[in-house]
Amino acid sequence: MQNEDFIPIGFVRKVHGVYGEMRLQVREVFIDDVLKARLLFINRLGKPSPYFVESIRDAGNILVKFEGVNTPEAAKQLNGSELLMRRTDIVHPDQGAEVETPLPYAALQGYTIIDTEKGPIGVIDEVIDMPQQALAAVMYEDREVLIPLNEHFIQAIDHAGRRLTMELPEGLLEL
Repeated sequence: MQNEDFIPIGFVRKVHGVYGEMRLQVREVFIDDVLKARLLFINRLGKPSPYFVESIRDAGNILVKFEGVNTPEAAKQLNGSELLMRRTDIVHPDQGAEVETPLPYAALQGYTIIDTEKGPIGVIDEVIDMPQQALAAVMYEDREVLIPLNEHFIQAIDHAGRRLTMELPEGLLEL
């Protein structure tokens, strides 16, 4: 994000329920700010787009309902999107700069995995955070497979085309 007025604070994880509510992944230092927010921004095509908060709650996960996003289909369009806040809306905006953000694997939800040998594998339905690593849940040959999102396997990320090129270990897709 080029704009210094905005701070990346997390990602939209996935749809929750049938009324357009979404689960957010928010960096811990910003949780209190997010829970008080009336306006959040989502990175859409490289620009911050405003979304007014209709309701927000912490139910073990942060769940948000944005005004105008009333169906699971509308909410799904935002899956994996980067979540931003205006610097002026954050109590201690400099704290976030001190926290190094790893590769945001949650943002890859909805991307198509392409193996360098086998070609297109499938679309990432969900990114699962495990203590050891993040896993991509993908439907491949009519069954769900879990693919480790490991920087050693990832060859290229095409954000515009929503494609993730990977060199998968031999036999991984047969497990």
